[in-house]
Amino acid sequence: MKNLILLSLLLFMAIPTTAQQKAARADYTQIKALIPYSSTELEARQKQFQDSLLQALERQYDIKKIEQEASIFKNQQEYNAGDEATQLKFTEAQEKLQRISDYYSQAVSENASKVYKPFLDLSEEIRQIIAKNGYDLIFLFGPNGVESVEYKDVETNSNFQNSIVDCARKKGFSNQADYNEKLNMCSREILSPLMQNSVDITELVIQELKK
Repeated sequence: MKNLILLSLLLFMAIPTTAQQKAARADYTQIKALIPYSSTELEARQKQFQDSLLQALERQYDIKKIEQEASIFKNQQEYNAGDEATQLKFTEAQEKLQRISDYYSQAVSENASKVYKPFLDLSEEIRQIIAKNGYDLIFLFGPNGVESVEYKDVETNSNFQNSIVDCARKKGFSNQADYNEKLNMCSREILSPLMQNSVDITELVIQELKK
């Protein structure tokens, strides 16, 4: 789902004012009920895959041994002081560990795309409904408030994120923590008025999804 504080480098784009934006809101709990799987169930499937894959890799490779060999040297100074054979063993172990890690990450990512496809498809359908009905974004509410914000398209999302970043920079900041706080503040300032003036289209979304 979209992160409200996505940093962007495109700070000089023409940003539409919030007054020009049309926002909607919907009960995500009701919408998600249309999917035959709960997010908890899908998370459990993904975790089971990750655990099984890790066990398979541990059976195929002696990962603990590789990790030990890849940590022989704690820093560059120790490496420089080591003999050539140990340096070679260290380098080979690090490269092997990296290949295993890359394979694991790719496999987990590909499986997640399959496991969470129902929710990914749902997000895309919601975006189409937003665009078709003239809205720029929709706030999806859950039991604990706003769960996510779906934008009409990539450009709309980029415009909002750029406006949030531009707002934070104009406020000024002293360090990264202060900058993050300014981003949160600007996110609330920009999106809150839109949420307050949004139209509830829960029923519309549900009817469209049922077609």
